[in-house]
Amino acid sequence: MQAGSRNFLQFRLGGALLQGIVLVVPSGVHGAPQRVAYSWVAPAEDHENIIPVYHASYSQGLNSENAWEFLEKQPEGHRAILFRELGGETIPHLHSGDQCLDPGTQTMHPGIWWTAGADSARALVTGFVNEMDALGASVDVLAGWQPSQVLDNFAVGSCGADTASAQRWRAIQGDPRFEANIRDSLGFEEDLEETVCHWTDPTRNYLA
Repeated sequence: MQAGSRNFLQFRLGGALLQGIVLVVPSGVHGAPQRVAYSWVAPAEDHENIIPVYHASYSQGLNSENAWEFLEKQPEGHRAILFRELGGETIPHLHSGDQCLDPGTQTMHPGIWWTAGADSARALVTGFVNEMDALGASVDVLAGWQPSQVLDNFAVGSCGADTASAQRWRAIQGDPRFEANIRDSLGFEEDLEETVCHWTDPTRNYLA
């Protein structure tokens, strides 16, 4: 088994290379193989220790009936759901209710406080779980893969790659929560536009 190039695992079985492995776990459930791989890509051949997962996506809807029908076909003890980003996701990280205003251009940009986004995601997942429960569905494994929903400097952007990124950094700094909860606790003494926005520049001293 080896790390893949797109944040998922690749798994060699014989001479075949299988991509899309979510988890590889030890298992002794109901006489199952000793190791089980949960994959979002079904193998070309039937392998009892490689089990496809159901894809749950905010952008494509959380359909409880489709999930129930899929999971009913999976082996007992290995009914798995993967909450996976399939493109076009706006929940929770790009919710319109969590945008911040750039005081310079008076334009709105994604913030780093996902209050509305988290509330929206919670409501969707709660409804999905309640519907699954009403159907009598069994879920044994939950996993998540949301690579864009992060708050590191790569996600926010760099002025070195795109000067427009400065607008988002200014919008984040302009939110009252930055001064109240972040500046002192993380040690930001200068403006973000002049420091962390240039995190790709090795000649600059920045905090990230």
